[in-house]
Amino acid sequence: MLNQVYRDIDVNMDVLKDKVVAVMGYGIQGRPQALNMRDSGFKVIVGAGPRDRFSDWNKAEMDGFEVYDFAEATKRADVVHMLLADPAQPPIYREFIHKNLKPNSTLSFCHGFNVLYGAILPPKNVNVVLFVPNSPGHLVREKFLEGSGIYGAIAVDQDVTGDAKEIVLAIAKAVGSTRVGTVEVNFQTETEGDNFEEQVL
Repeated sequence: MLNQVYRDIDVNMDVLKDKVVAVMGYGIQGRPQALNMRDSGFKVIVGAGPRDRFSDWNKAEMDGFEVYDFAEATKRADVVHMLLADPAQPPIYREFIHKNLKPNSTLSFCHGFNVLYGAILPPKNVNVVLFVPNSPGHLVREKFLEGSGIYGAIAVDQDVTGDAKEIVLAIAKAVGSTRVGTVEVNFQTETEGDNFEEQVL
């Protein structure tokens, strides 16, 4: 049985109207996704490491974003969108993010590895979702600016508010993926599929 393909017409972005999305990290995926979401009308802030050690802070400010340290960005966010490299996520999550997540907020990932294998253990009072565009970040931005997008996948691992799927679909639409098609998977399928793909490429 084929998964449903979600397109723009299937998604209502009002679910994140007046909400704050904190993009954690401003690198390969962070910058393109943050820019696309802002262009789509979302309120986006950026979470970064110390200004004197991370170039992300200055890059994001130059692009016009409000930038905060990881802890403060988490406190201000309704959606925490984790776009740091996989190895960097667990220590940053444990030290700065976990204790600052607001109840009923959404913790969003671009790869399921750390959640699937227990390196990150989200609290039980937040949504846990995944959105991944199947492309390097520069193409995510380029296709968006051309009026197209990169097909992607969503997953919901924990739905506390009852609308976690609607929230992650809104993220996918804001980044541009539902312009061409987004499918629903689960964290295990996405993670194992990505790991397999990396081995054969």
